[in-house]
Amino acid sequence: SDCDVIFECVNENLRLKHEVYSRLEAVCPDVKVICSASSSFVPDALAEKATVLKDRIIVAHPFNPAHMVPFFELCGGSATGEGVLQFAKEVLESLDRRPVILKKSAPGFIGNRLQFALWREALNLVESGICDPKDVDTCLNHSFCPRYSSIGIYEHFDNGGLELNAVTCDTVFPTLSNTDKTPAAITERIARGNTGARAESRKGFYDWNNVDMEEHLKRVNAPYWRFINWDFPEE
Repeated sequence: SDCDVIFECVNENLRLKHEVYSRLEAVCPDVKVICSASSSFVPDALAEKATVLKDRIIVAHPFNPAHMVPFFELCGGSATGEGVLQFAKEVLESLDRRPVILKKSAPGFIGNRLQFALWREALNLVESGICDPKDVDTCLNHSFCPRYSSIGIYEHFDNGGLELNAVTCDTVFPTLSNTDKTPAAITERIARGNTGARAESRKGFYDWNNVDMEEHLKRVNAPYWRFINWDFPEE
């Protein structure tokens, strides 16, 4: 009951989160900040039913694998108290994380808005018959994605020259997907029960039946090892 920081990481269910906050108000009324790991709910929705802790419920969204990825996006709401976001930022920085504070809230925050903009166009490329899912993944693995682990997209386009960038924007932007619905490429697979690697069929866009998932997990984690400074005991 005397803790300063609570990380709320329950399922992405707003009613469940409200129940957790209600219980926390009873046992931890003096906590300095409650950091929700929500990937989509904005702080005003999270704190809607809170009373005692309304000014201390914020979003502190990590990315998987959360124990390895250093980035957190922090977002407050209309009732967030002064200094709460900065306190959370300092706590995360003391843990060697790389947090940023959003100037205002938006569904999906920074990372998922960028990721799902890319995902929407990746789906559009496949549905339009331009390429296959494997072609998209090969492009991402072996073209521009590795670049963004060392420089940012604004750095990249500044370096390339905005006059060239403007020409490409005018040419490409009108052809990009602007759908606001889940594409058929996803809904049709869901209807067939092919929801991905964890489905009973072990199928999604790929067939995962003969994939070594331990080796796959190593590939998932591999890019993040360079962020870690842990001292492991020698065997």
